[in-house]
Amino acid sequence: MSPNGSMSPREVPGDRHPSDGVIKAAAPARIRKHPTEALLAQFAVSKYADGLPIYRHEAIYARDQVEIDRSQMAQWMGKVGFELEPLADYALTGINQGERVFADETTLPTLAAGSGKAKTAYLWTYLRDDRPFGGSGPPIRLRRRSTPPRAAGPVPACWR
Repeated sequence: MSPNGSMSPREVPGDRHPSDGVIKAAAPARIRKHPTEALLAQFAVSKYADGLPIYRHEAIYARDQVEIDRSQMAQWMGKVGFELEPLADYALTGINQGERVFADETTLPTLAAGSGKAKTAYLWTYLRDDRPFGGSGPPIRLRRRSTPPRAAGPVPACWR
């Protein structure tokens, strides 16, 4: 600080030594507005690989005084799905290139938005694994979910 009390161009307010009478206050805790890729990955793995529903995520975070609405977490999963769509399309292309393709259609009850009634949704699983038949390509598995009408399911056009 200069003799007349003004700061030199190199000094930053709050960075002076405590003996000067100025102490830098700690910044208040902030939560980021947008989740990091690491948080989205952890959330997606625990939701889909570990079967942990969103309401349980909400309770786990609330236990640590972190409040995140279920609707926000659902939006995150929508974003993850959108971002991973090119990867799913690439996997489906790889499955189509296999000599043998295995497919399974499983029905599952799903709550209809707003009505509280259950409707039928479909989980489609596609698998290519030519190793037991002497193939050299890697196994690929893909799951897709769709809602009625059944004929509009995610069956690739080349299989119809």
